[in-house]
Amino acid sequence: MDSRIFRHPTVCFVYFASVICFSMILINPVCLAISMISSVLTVIIISKSKALGFVLPVLLFSVLISTAVNVLFNHRGATIISYFPDGNPLTFESLMYGAAASIMLLSVICWFHCLNKRFTSEKIIYVFGSVIPSLSLMFSIALGFVPKLKTSFQKTAAAQKTLGNGLDEQKLFNKFKNFGRILSAVVSASLENAVGVSESMKSRGYGLKGRTFYGNYFLTKSDWYELLFFCAADIYIAVGKLNGAVDFAYFPALKWNKPNIYSMSVFAVYFLLFFAPVFSEFAEAAKWKRLKSEI
Repeated sequence: MDSRIFRHPTVCFVYFASVICFSMILINPVCLAISMISSVLTVIIISKSKALGFVLPVLLFSVLISTAVNVLFNHRGATIISYFPDGNPLTFESLMYGAAASIMLLSVICWFHCLNKRFTSEKIIYVFGSVIPSLSLMFSIALGFVPKLKTSFQKTAAAQKTLGNGLDEQKLFNKFKNFGRILSAVVSASLENAVGVSESMKSRGYGLKGRTFYGNYFLTKSDWYELLFFCAADIYIAVGKLNGAVDFAYFPALKWNKPNIYSMSVFAVYFLLFFAPVFSEFAEAAKWKRLKSEI
């Protein structure tokens, strides 16, 4: 059972476009915390039991790498904690900025994971097919290219292993040679498949003027309410950003504008926007539970 936000292509696209853009633009700690928690919960809603295996490695890797890289190369800041052997300072501000960058990276990765799971090629063609048919086709193929390439590589590697050309060779040269042979076969098969898809779509008149598109999707009253809320929230948050309501400076020293009623309202709208799938999922679960109890 999934949140209804992910069901209609237009609603799905508007939502993910909003949360991904704001996650990358707003680096206020409150916004970052909201984005990170909501993105992780949304991954759990979509991926269920497989979510922890995806979130935890990404969380640890992104936090450690981003923080370490920022601390090693960014020495700005007014609060000096210590000094590196080369004499460069380790500052509290650089640590906080590195942590913020890693949280932002984690959130964006999680949101793109959700986008890849729910904004399928069918939905891409439904939303963009009549406007930019060629680009929508390329985008839909690109989204499905990585998992198909991975599956094809695994099958080809297994077939080559039966011929004695596996990747478990002891000699490094033979291992690289077998890897190149497998990769060449996979890429060739992928290119042939892409040509076949292109010819198939061309023979069906894809992209021709006046060609109609079928989609078994209908904007219900609830969908219109959701779209209206998402658009209104986007405008309100964008205006708040332009007015400096959510500004936060990491350098030269941490500086946060004193919270007021307007900034708190922007944070509240930001929270409602990002947690919309979670609220929708709980509402859907409560609805089904009530219906089951009435049977």
